[in-house]
Amino acid sequence: MWQNKKFFQNILNASPEGVFFTNPNKKIVYWSRAAERLSGRKAAEMIGKSCADHLLWLCDNRSGDPCQGRCPLNLAPAEGVPPETDLFLTHKDGRWVPVRVQAVPVRDDRGRMLGVAEFFRDNIQKLIFLKELDQLRDAALLDSLTGLGNRQYILKNLIANLERMKRYWWPFGLLFIGIDGHERLKALGPSAGDDAIKLLARIINNNTRLFDATGRWGGIKFVSLIENVAEQQLLSIANKFLFLIEHSHVPTSTGELEITVSIIARIPGPEDTVETLIDSSWEKLDELQRAGSNSVSLVKK
Repeated sequence: MWQNKKFFQNILNASPEGVFFTNPNKKIVYWSRAAERLSGRKAAEMIGKSCADHLLWLCDNRSGDPCQGRCPLNLAPAEGVPPETDLFLTHKDGRWVPVRVQAVPVRDDRGRMLGVAEFFRDNIQKLIFLKELDQLRDAALLDSLTGLGNRQYILKNLIANLERMKRYWWPFGLLFIGIDGHERLKALGPSAGDDAIKLLARIINNNTRLFDATGRWGGIKFVSLIENVAEQQLLSIANKFLFLIEHSHVPTSTGELEITVSIIARIPGPEDTVETLIDSSWEKLDELQRAGSNSVSLVKK
């Protein structure tokens, strides 16, 4: 299959996209340098492993196993090249990385399956986000621990969204998010708490759109303002956050720390103000966490 293996490896290693190749038995036989960078996993760790071993978990929803559904190894030749898909990749350090993925079946001249080449790349949105961070730093609206907006940033965006909603009827949603088990985090020391907060910040930020606004309210509390969204869409986003956070971990000196969150979701109406939204939502979140954890509650008018 390879007339000059080193030549083609050099081409693939020069690509900014992560590339790996699996044989018909779903064993990884090639892992590029960009794949190492994006996943945090070296080629020596991955070559010979099965793509179904969940070392590299690519998923797209709260329940999906990456091996469920239309595996590229099973596609018929007439189906052509599958489209790109937005998925989540598990980095070696436990965080989830949003990636664009394309899995291409590779066949010989007779149509026999040789394997699958999978290409994945980080979303370019991060580059745009870095520019926005510089603007926030200049305006003193940046939280130093997480790199997200701070409380003033949230209030500024909330006031602007309420004004647009009341004037133009542009809907938006709010997610009030708090880490469960605050006392347990405090008992592990400040570094564990900070790591958990930073992990949560990365997950939320990586899975909201550029025109949405997410910030740290303070302590273990965050707020996401989701533009142009209805109740069911807002709940879907909140449940995605639950899933991603629940299946991530924070490395500590005593092992890996798993965290969960509780979320209050609400769609503001014309009668709402900043004060009524903020105060009542944090009260509802406290009630939700006292009743349990790892859950979402929609506050209706």
